[in-house]
Amino acid sequence: MINRLKKDKRNKNRKFFQHNFFPKNRRGFKIIGEETVETLFAVLGILILIGVFVAIYFSMYGKSTEIKKAEAILNGPQGIVTQIKAGTFPINKDIPNPVGWYLLGFTENKPNLCLGEKCLCVCEWAGDLFTPFKIDSLAQMNKCDKSGRCAVVSNLKNTFGMKIETTKLNTILIEQVNEELELTKKEA
Repeated sequence: MINRLKKDKRNKNRKFFQHNFFPKNRRGFKIIGEETVETLFAVLGILILIGVFVAIYFSMYGKSTEIKKAEAILNGPQGIVTQIKAGTFPINKDIPNPVGWYLLGFTENKPNLCLGEKCLCVCEWAGDLFTPFKIDSLAQMNKCDKSGRCAVVSNLKNTFGMKIETTKLNTILIEQVNEELELTKKEA
């Protein structure tokens, strides 16, 4: 009896270990067809390409509207330089945009766009959260040269800086004092 049990157990083990769980002639169970996988990869590839094109477009043309706004603030029909040339003082000028940029007056250290003269510039801030705002820093002047607009105002008296914000009116007061122009931020 014991021999018979051993023999049965041996036969069971042989059957189990000899069983082919992955036969070559057996077809596999397909959850997703090949065409579906190819279609998913094609759609994913197209979405990635669209994302790349959108990123390139906004990197090239996204700031162009901000630069046009900056140019209009300085040299447009109602711009600061246009009003200064008209010679009617004092000038109260509201500056609504480009939001997040700065109106800066340079008198000593100046960006290259100023051609060595005193000037007003509208440009982005070159610092970060941990950098204190300093108008005449080299980084700020480079930022104005690269992505800002400047206009020469040869009789500018003081260095000036003001952030253009959305939460309140951004009004500057331009007064003529002894043939020099003094800019001050007007509190609303």
